[in-house]
Amino acid sequence: MRTPAVRVFNRQRRAVPSALLRRAARAAGPLEGPVEITVVDDRAIRAVNRDFLGHDRATDVCTFPAGEPGLWGEILISAETAAREARRRGLPTARELALYAVHGVLHLRGLDDRTAAQRRAMRAAESMALEAVFGTLRSRKKGGLRGRPS
Repeated sequence: MRTPAVRVFNRQRRAVPSALLRRAARAAGPLEGPVEITVVDDRAIRAVNRDFLGHDRATDVCTFPAGEPGLWGEILISAETAAREARRRGLPTARELALYAVHGVLHLRGLDDRTAAQRRAMRAAESMALEAVFGTLRSRKKGGLRGRPS
């Protein structure tokens, strides 16, 4: 059986580690179909977050199950938020971007993070996926792998 495609699109100025994002997405668990990851800036993700989710603010990740045949889901990632959060936690931006790709796929797989119990389950799944990609991760600053709920 062929592994579903993970396509990465960069719609902002910063370079993105496309191969790493594809690897991180696959590490989050079996993909039920092709996934598109689009990396944008804070302005673009704020507009999507406002227009589709009703939150008028930039965010790290927006995930949408696909509304078209041949696509399992779409994940939007803010490169600016990733860079800011990575600096805050003393981690490379590439790791933060990988975390967001994992987080998006976990949402597609049905995990949520609205309640404390759901956040714990999401964080555990994120940690397992990131360890598969990077090995053991340790933050140099307070907040760990993920300092705030999304």
